[in-house]
Amino acid sequence: MMAVMAAAFVVVASSANGAELKFHPAPGIPPVVGRYLVTLDPSVTADLAHASAEALARAYVGQLEPFASSDVRQFAIAMLPARARTLSADSRVLDVVEMAHPDDALAPSPPPPSVTSALARPHLVPITRDTSSSGTYVYDGSGNIKSIGTDSFVYDPVGRLKVAIVQGNQQTFTYDPFGNRTATVSADGAAGCVGGCDVADTAVTPLNNNHLSAATYDDAGNVLTGFGAVYTYDGTGMVRRATVGTDIRDFVYTADDERIAVRQGASWTWTVRDQGGKVLREFTSLETSSSPLTLTSHYWSKDYVWRSGLLLASV
Repeated sequence: MMAVMAAAFVVVASSANGAELKFHPAPGIPPVVGRYLVTLDPSVTADLAHASAEALARAYVGQLEPFASSDVRQFAIAMLPARARTLSADSRVLDVVEMAHPDDALAPSPPPPSVTSALARPHLVPITRDTSSSGTYVYDGSGNIKSIGTDSFVYDPVGRLKVAIVQGNQQTFTYDPFGNRTATVSADGAAGCVGGCDVADTAVTPLNNNHLSAATYDDAGNVLTGFGAVYTYDGTGMVRRATVGTDIRDFVYTADDERIAVRQGASWTWTVRDQGGKVLREFTSLETSSSPLTLTSHYWSKDYVWRSGLLLASV
């Protein structure tokens, strides 16, 4: 998690009419991460509002946050201030306003669906079932969750989870120099565990090359075998065949290394792209028994909807 937000400022933009961006920084140090109320341009229809919000969050590296509004074109997002300014210039965005701290008068802070702290982090999350709640959230100086109620978490100096105690059960995690988790050890007295037991969902790598020990690689670093699968590549490093047991799949690419077809037995899955390389449609076809190169029985699979270079939906 990012560091503490120390102050707030307001970003107002209207890319629809070309209005100039306006910044009103509050006294003090600007926040590392801000929370913003985004209003989509009226050209974005209500049925595409949610998909547009998700697409914008991905494109500008933000995190959508819970927000209650009667306007489907409004959503809350947490992101870096510089990215918020860039977001405000997007043609799909009408304006971007930073949501002020509770003790700040820069902008009204809409009522959140849960109780939050002054740092826009969850403080207490009520659960409507019965009368229970998640407990109080406590953070360390780096913004990592230190405890939630009676559950506690310990991190190493670089922010990796080292110890987790949840509902009285403790797990300890270890990592290699590359940051891969190498062991998960439980010490909760589970059956078969004497002083802790290793859990299988770990990544073990040789210390000199950051490769999984359960896989083999070619000289270019491509995986040849591993986890029950076998892969072959062409001269440019593109996967040509993937074999998992009796499942064999062959891949076909364009001269620009864009995958256009996947063959699985007598079935082909085709990918139709536009001139920019974006996937527009997928459909399947079957080979005839008399001629493997003759394809019949074409079936539509999926369409992709794009706007301004960003994926809005797949149907």
